Amino acid sequence: MSSSTPSSLPSFIDPLAAAIPTSTGTITSPFYGILASTRRSGGSSAHPLALSHVLTDDGTVFLIAYASRTAPILNDLKHTNVVELAIQTPGGIWRVDGKSSIACAPSLLMRYPPPRVHPDEDPRLYWERHRLSVFMRLSAAQRALYLLPPAYESVRHAKEVVAEVPAPEGETVDALAERLFGVMSLTSSVLSANSSPAAGPAAAPVALPPTKQSNFEFALEEFVLVVIKLTKVDLLEYGPQVADFQRLVWTLAKDGLWRSETVSP
Repeated sequence: MSSSTPSSLPSFIDPLAAAIPTSTGTITSPFYGILASTRRSGGSSAHPLALSHVLTDDGTVFLIAYASRTAPILNDLKHTNVVELAIQTPGGIWRVDGKSSIACAPSLLMRYPPPRVHPDEDPRLYWERHRLSVFMRLSAAQRALYLLPPAYESVRHAKEVVAEVPAPEGETVDALAERLFGVMSLTSSVLSANSSPAAGPAAAPVALPPTKQSNFEFALEEFVLVVIKLTKVDLLEYGPQVADFQRLVWTLAKDGLWRSETVSP
């Protein structure tokens, strides 16, 4: 037996966020889901993907994950943006469907146009704030991972491994952005990057004197968000007995409302 209830703000948000231990605070160890998509060849692919948190904004629900811009998963996401992600927890299994986008450094915006959230706000600005925010939540050791050579590349000629990449002390996200991009504010720095189809026309680039990147700046350049706009969420909850197992399914309808059902596990 099933029941269906429409809602603009789905009830899965809080329990899904609680299932991701990296949703709040400093991220000292990655928490992975398995992301499935389709390769250009038509075959299926599955990759571990580090998860950050659930984001809700103006009725839209996003699952925010992160990776290196050289990660193999990005090659598959360039071919298709339709993905499914599975999360195993002690209490059950989450499966979410959605459409993925990449939020990257301003220098890569032409290659990875970000999704628009608000009609009156440039999406490049919106997602750059979120990218910086998640990167600042990583521990110094976790940020150091983004200085490693690309996955599967030979390590014979790799540079000395850096153990930690500390964050600049006492800086907010906006203050950090302003310092990293020289005399430009966060707004002008992102808008001066190459335009993308999703973002619309950009302002003329502002020339800055060449500077040597610090380890923090280089790691930040390599860091990207994988943004999944959720369209369906499936939760199988375990129980002590077979009769206690329960499956809940939430689906985003064309009218923008979420509809929930309790169905057979």
